[in-house]
Amino acid sequence: KSYESYVDIYQMYVQQDMSADGEAYLKDALKLEGKEKEDYYQRGRIYFFMGDTDSAKKELIEAVNRKYSEAVLFLGKIYLSDKDIGNARAMYQQYMEMQEENQARGYNGLALCDIAEGNYSSALEQIQKGLEVAQKSDVQELLYNEIVIYEKMLDFNTAKTKMASYMELYPDDVDAQKENQFLQYR
Repeated sequence: KSYESYVDIYQMYVQQDMSADGEAYLKDALKLEGKEKEDYYQRGRIYFFMGDTDSAKKELIEAVNRKYSEAVLFLGKIYLSDKDIGNARAMYQQYMEMQEENQARGYNGLALCDIAEGNYSSALEQIQKGLEVAQKSDVQELLYNEIVIYEKMLDFNTAKTKMASYMELYPDDVDAQKENQFLQYR
């Protein structure tokens, strides 16, 4: 009876390449009623997973208006996927203003915006700032994105070195394993 349970089931179906079957659970989740800020956030995520970005934005904007920081991050992600870098950047900056302690995800988002704009030196600065304040749960994504930046800068030697360190920390990361194979041939 929680949004998260429905999303978890959907994601299990996605992992088995059965997202169409899983989408039925997302539709069921939308039947849950709630008017709290987290409810708007969860519905926004669900609409995004269903491919309805307009409805996702509408729900997330309501959650943002109610000062729900996770919604700010997710809305930034949607704007970034829509290549609306200005609004994405604004969301990540707003998130950082809302968070006094855990700003690492905001820095990561700003780095992704810089990557999208081809400003790799600024992206690296954002990653470093993020790593300085990151909690353990945020370090992995920052380190991975750092590797991506070096690849985009065509600095494959540094990317390989960073990847070797990353793989020691996160040997089970399937995406990184594939990326590591790619780097070995560069």
